[in-house]
Amino acid sequence: MATVNAIPEDRVREFINNLLTSVIDDLMTPNGRPSISLKKRLNKGQYRINAKNGALESVGRELLMTYSWPGKTVYEAWRFAISIRVLSLISKAMNENIVVSKRDLYYNDPVYFGSQRVVDTLVDDIAYTIGVDRSALHVNAAAKGLTAGDCLLKMTSQGWKDIGLGEDILIPPPGNIEDVDMLGIQWVLVVEKEVGMILETMCLGLPEKTVKAIFRRLVGTRYYVNSAAGKGVLITGKGYPDLSTRAFIRQLYDSKHQKLKSQTRQPEHFYILVDSDPDGMDIMSTYKYGSMAHAHENEKLNVPGIQWLGLRTSDVVAEADYQGDDPLIPLTARDRKKAVSMLKNNPAFAEDGPETEWRLELQQMLMLNLKVETEILYEREGGLEGWIHRHMKEQASS
Repeated sequence: MATVNAIPEDRVREFINNLLTSVIDDLMTPNGRPSISLKKRLNKGQYRINAKNGALESVGRELLMTYSWPGKTVYEAWRFAISIRVLSLISKAMNENIVVSKRDLYYNDPVYFGSQRVVDTLVDDIAYTIGVDRSALHVNAAAKGLTAGDCLLKMTSQGWKDIGLGEDILIPPPGNIEDVDMLGIQWVLVVEKEVGMILETMCLGLPEKTVKAIFRRLVGTRYYVNSAAGKGVLITGKGYPDLSTRAFIRQLYDSKHQKLKSQTRQPEHFYILVDSDPDGMDIMSTYKYGSMAHAHENEKLNVPGIQWLGLRTSDVVAEADYQGDDPLIPLTARDRKKAVSMLKNNPAFAEDGPETEWRLELQQMLMLNLKVETEILYEREGGLEGWIHRHMKEQASS
């Protein structure tokens, strides 16, 4: 077992070395049966919001799964073999001091692993068993999130990097950013989508509408320097965020608090803009409280101070043009099922939970049987940028 108070990477090395030593000893012993035991989180456990750090955490049970060689079944032998294979690839990455993606691991032997999901789950179980973040394994998901803004990032190997040069950049993996310079930054805005969706109007007999880029639009107009609300930072996780995106926002949030303790300055405001639909609400909850899939990591990734900028159904329904100018879309069966599940299972949306307004929004969606895309803001007074500025100003002064 890895030493609890060791440096994360040292704990990983200790775990792998002890395991491989044990496996070799068993293989050299007559009738030896080498094995590996991994902790597995139960997906159907119970969850709660930690009152101290505002993170979603699991209070359910965990399973200890043991796979041996040659095993009682072909499946058990395969699980043992792929576990050793993934650990060997992790060890190689650590020895070469490189970071690999889960996809890289999978494509080392796709036929043997069977699917990307097998590798993803195994990597998470290994990290959970050792008690470290996935970054300590030198494994990260392929880069997904994007950012642009009037601030500087101090990279571990490249010095200071300006992310406000007119183009967005891929959000670096956790651990690659030593420091951030947010001097003069007034706001951080998380946008759900990089590009707009093709509006679902065909089923309503309405003219097809074109794709409208939300994040791209804001980056293209350099909203992060031209905003009437002051200079800021734009971020998108392209839908449900990966861990790198969540870790980056948390690093900005922590940097804000550290700087406020050392000097007198105006605090940056953290906002999020999502579609008014169940997925948008769930994405917002993931940023603020964390995800059920990574409950053991949420306390290091959640952003408790993020504010809901929009989109609310009430923002648009009263002004909706039912002749087809506005994208009011009926909920699908999947939408309704997801909304009901969130109300029932996610403590953030519980009747006695911390987000009464979120709960009411979901209930209103179900009652009206409508969802709204953020693309509707293009048609509002002042356009997308004008709407964002007005609502930032309202929330900053409230």
